[in-house]
Amino acid sequence: MASALEIFLQIEDIFQMNLKVIEKIQKIIDQINVEESENFETPLKYLKKVI
Repeated sequence: MASALEIFLQIEDIFQMNLKVIEKIQKIIDQINVEESENFETPLKYLKKVI
C-alpha cells in the first residue's frame, strides 16, 4: 500500500505534466495568426482545427 507521501508525489508529478501541456497549448495559441483565424468564429475553433 502506498504511503501518503508517495501518493502526494505522484499527484505532484501529474500536476507538473498537466502544467507542461497547458504551457504548450498556450504557445500554440500565441502563434495563431489573426488573419488565419478570421475564417473561424473563435480562436478555440481554429485551435481545434489545427490540432
